[in-house]
Amino acid sequence: MGRSPSVFAAGVALAGLCASCGPWAIPAAAACSEPGSPGESPRVEARAESPDFFVGRPHGWVGARGGWFFAAAGGDLFDFVEQQLTLEDGDFRAPLLGVSAGVMLTPRIDLVVAFDYSQSLADSEFRDYVDEDLLPITQKTELTEASLSFSGTYALWPRYRQVSRFASVLRRVAPYVGGGIGLVNYEFLQTGDFVDFADLSIFRTTLRSEGWALSGHAVGGADFQLHRAWFATFEARYTWADAEPGDAFVGFETLDLSGLRLSFGVSRVF
Repeated sequence: MGRSPSVFAAGVALAGLCASCGPWAIPAAAACSEPGSPGESPRVEARAESPDFFVGRPHGWVGARGGWFFAAAGGDLFDFVEQQLTLEDGDFRAPLLGVSAGVMLTPRIDLVVAFDYSQSLADSEFRDYVDEDLLPITQKTELTEASLSFSGTYALWPRYRQVSRFASVLRRVAPYVGGGIGLVNYEFLQTGDFVDFADLSIFRTTLRSEGWALSGHAVGGADFQLHRAWFATFEARYTWADAEPGDAFVGFETLDLSGLRLSFGVSRVF
């Protein structure tokens, strides 16, 4: 009986400890639970919901994309071609491939260099003329554009938030707008049979206009975080450019190289 008070006190303390680690415990139970016990779930869930941290400050990104080029096909040369041949504006639409890289000057401003390539190929024939056997007078028309562009883009809200000297948090969605200038290397090529409107004779030849042209563009898009430093990118870019046709197209003023580029790709921040 002399030890009863101490035994009773030890029992009360043990009961209190067990109660604090039981299934009804308050948050302090997380500190008492063993690995794999129900009390550990809140801590695991909290870690899963925590943002991905980027070591240091992001400096830039690289990416690749694919999409579609919707050529404007304006100007007097395209108008004439579409009037005489069975061609429409849609025949100059083409798939495109591109790569790009950017430098993050600030959380909102990037300097971007990009390269795009597209090529359309369409079969056609004269609308109002046939040969002496009443067969169509046919040809192939090809438009190739390879463009190198330089842009400045502005994110509508910061792409990242720096939480310390050693860590940043990348924003999950980052829409942006911008513009810039560039160079377009082009080739407009027609191969096949043509009508000499002077005497209505038919001759076979290749007509080509190629060279370089200055361009300007406006761009808008958005980056969506896929996993950590990887992003999916959707972009719309409209380019204005025209060139003077070569000697094969004497008498025409402009070769319109403008158009809308819609693309989807992936990029990685570094």
